[in-house]
Amino acid sequence: MFNTIGNVTKDILTEKDGQSFDITKVIWVIGTLVYFGCTFYDMIKNHASFNYLNWSVGFAGILAAGSAGVKIKETTEQNVDVTSNQGPPAANVTTVVN
Repeated sequence: MFNTIGNVTKDILTEKDGQSFDITKVIWVIGTLVYFGCTFYDMIKNHASFNYLNWSVGFAGILAAGSAGVKIKETTEQNVDVTSNQGPPAANVTTVVN
């Protein structure tokens, strides 16, 4: 079961090649977890009342910013053929011998 959860998490957080982690997705997940943590801390430690409208507007901002970051990052990803187990093509290197 934990292996499956790990695979799903890796699929969500990696780029098209399935190996290299996408920094925008990782930061998005960390930001979301910090938002939840700060909310619970404020409610438990400070006995703050929970305002649904303010909380949902803040969370919508996190989701929108994360989505925009992933969409912008998508244009920089290389197109990798995931069916052939090969990475991106190597650069053409020419060697000159004198």
